[in-house]
Formats: sequence, structure tokens, C-alpha cells
Amino acid sequence: MKGENTMMTRREFIKVAGAGVLAVSCAGMLSGCDAVDSIKEALEDEGAARATISNVTFIADYSILNSNGTDGSVRYSTNFYVRNKNSDSVTIPKENITGQIYDLAGNLYEMKYTGADIKLEGDSGKVDIKDFWLQTTGAVAADSSLRSLEYKKAIFTIKYKGKKAVFTDDTENHTITPQVVGD
Repeated sequence: MKGENTMMTRREFIKVAGAGVLAVSCAGMLSGCDAVDSIKEALEDEGAARATISNVTFIADYSILNSNGTDGSVRYSTNFYVRNKNSDSVTIPKENITGQIYDLAGNLYEMKYTGADIKLEGDSGKVDIKDFWLQTTGAVAADSSLRSLEYKKAIFTIKYKGKKAVFTDDTENHTITPQVVGD
């Protein structure tokens, strides 16, 4: 209704306010539900890449490269988190975390995980894996774009329970894409 005053009456205000109070009070009753937990997790990890295998969720977002000194290798890192919803503890041996990185010319360099085994208590919340670094297994060519800390794509894989969580970090599209594949 064009040009009409759209003020809310007192009765309409009380209806809207009452609905808001009801919604807030019901949310408290539902706080233990899996649906509410899933919504909380989704909001917390907005934009992060997630791959779940047997109630263990691997989460990656944002990545960086740096030089590892004089040996000519390069280190790749991502903010990496794991959430264990199993009642049992989980251990992921460091050998089960591998990677590859491609320089701007498309040359492939293998990478290995440099941290310790990942150990998680049962039903743990979101655990930040500190110092999640993968390092090239050999020296990077002197003319490679990796030396100037530019790369085309990085792929890292976590093997767990006969499957693989594969994360592809594509710098052209500015995305990290997760995928779960069978062994």
C-alpha cells in the first residue's frame, strides 16, 4: 500500500516480541541436540573446508608458504583443526599425512608432514593442530616460483580408517576444497 503509514500497533509489537521470547527460550531447551550442535559448528567454521571420516572431522582454512632456510626446501602450512566425535581416542600417525605442491610452472614437489602424531581424546571439541607444516622432501629448483613463495596448487592428504581426507588448495580460485576418498 503505497504512501500508507507503516507504523506497528501495540498489539502487533506484543505479538512479535512474544514470538522472539519464545524462540530464545526454546533454543535453550534444544542446546543438547545434534542439530543445534551442527548449526553452531557450521557458524564457527564458516568458510572452512571440512572432510569427515568416521565421526572425525578435519578442518582447514587459510594457508601460507615460507622458506625453510638454506636447504632449499619450502614449508606449506594451513590452519588445521580436528574434531573427534568418537567416544574412543584417535591417533593419526604422522606418516599418514602427506602432500604435493605445484609451482606456477606446474612442477610438482612432494611434501611430508613435519609434526608429531595427532592424538585426540574421545569426544574432543575442535582441536587446533599447532605447527601443522608440510615441507618439500627435497630442494626446490632455484628458478621455481616456490622460492618466491608463490604456488599454483597444494594438495594434502590425511589417511584415516582406510579412507583419505584430501584437501586441494587452489590459489587461482582462492579456495581449499575437501574430498573424502576410499583407499
